[in-house]
Amino acid sequence: MRERGRPAVGNDDEDEDEKPERGRASEPMWSGPLATLPDLERIRLSRGVLEKWLLEPFFAALVPGCFVRIGLQIPGQRADGGTSTLYRAAEVVEVKDMADAAHGSYSFAGKQTRKYLYLEFGCQRSWYPMASISNGAFEELELLSWHMVREVAKLPMVTVAQIQDRRAAIQSAENYHYSEAEITRKVQQELSQKAQPMLTTRQKLLAQHGGGSSGGAAPSDLVAKPHKFQRNVFGQAIIEHS
Repeated sequence: MRERGRPAVGNDDEDEDEKPERGRASEPMWSGPLATLPDLERIRLSRGVLEKWLLEPFFAALVPGCFVRIGLQIPGQRADGGTSTLYRAAEVVEVKDMADAAHGSYSFAGKQTRKYLYLEFGCQRSWYPMASISNGAFEELELLSWHMVREVAKLPMVTVAQIQDRRAAIQSAENYHYSEAEITRKVQQELSQKAQPMLTTRQKLLAQHGGGSSGGAAPSDLVAKPHKFQRNVFGQAIIEHS
């Protein structure tokens, strides 16, 4: 049974050819002496950094090989039966715009995006929305947990070369010089995001139920009537209409 709270590997019937290949294991320049656990903080990408660089041309190349602190929502762990948050240190294997039904668009940095991070924790991997990433620094227990599961999975540890390479990439991104084509594309992306209407919760409910048309629920019923709900692993409310 998969341990609750850890990133999942994905569907058991997923085609092996569709799973991202791990870049670091085949990257010769990342061999050499091992880094210390505190060194991982130097290549941690906070949620704020991901928000700032979401639409940048270097985003997809920069993120793999860096680390993030992901918050996993674990239901029923508190004394009152509520949801608690478990934080993990995880390495980013890939970033990708997802187009399948299982990975919908979500709000991030005031924009709608379909970009997901493929995160690795030991031998387990899964796609996660960037909205799950924390701004907080790694805690010692989180780093020890990451180190332990990698040892158990017999996976290579992070090297000094990887830290130096990803740190240099982060510093380069902070001083990035845009080409004319990149500036044009960036402006178009910004305009496209602004053109997308942001629906309120009430508007979404009305759209889902036909806007109060004949045979459907009245708008006042949809807005005023209490709803039952539960939360998924990302802490998002799943509404059930009674």
